[in-house]
Amino acid sequence: MIKGRIRAFDVLRVAVASLLLVAAVLKAQQLATEPVADNSLLTYRWALIAQVEFEIALGLWLLSGLYRRLAWAVATTCFVGFCGVTLYKGVTGEASCGCFGRIRVNPWYTLLLDVSVVILLLLFRPDLRPARRVWFPRLRFALATVLALAGGIPMGIAAATYSPSRLTDGG
Repeated sequence: MIKGRIRAFDVLRVAVASLLLVAAVLKAQQLATEPVADNSLLTYRWALIAQVEFEIALGLWLLSGLYRRLAWAVATTCFVGFCGVTLYKGVTGEASCGCFGRIRVNPWYTLLLDVSVVILLLLFRPDLRPARRVWFPRLRFALATVLALAGGIPMGIAAATYSPSRLTDGG
């Protein structure tokens, strides 16, 4: 980034990272407090936990600003994959895409969001010139890693150890 000038990709990467982190937190909260159907790969608990962890890691990676071109490529690929999943859920008549946990969103609206993100990522790519020196890259990497572990491990444990409540004879 040129000093004093914000590039479109920098604004976009922060917005995409925020979207990923919000979706991950909402899904993790649902996984930690509700049972899942476990009837397909898209609803299998461990696959959903892995998806939450991936979204947290990608969101923090985008926020860190490290390896921008690679992060852009991974984010673009990720949202193309999201397009496929939401299209499938829309075509099969699902009531909600499940992308935002308990918040029910029609898969067609989510598909519109995912396609919009892909288009924006393709329009506003990071600078393709040789990479500039990133200030404090090890510190940024360490901070992103610590945040991913601090948020991801407890969410993963809570989601993995969920068990439904049982009513006893005494209520």
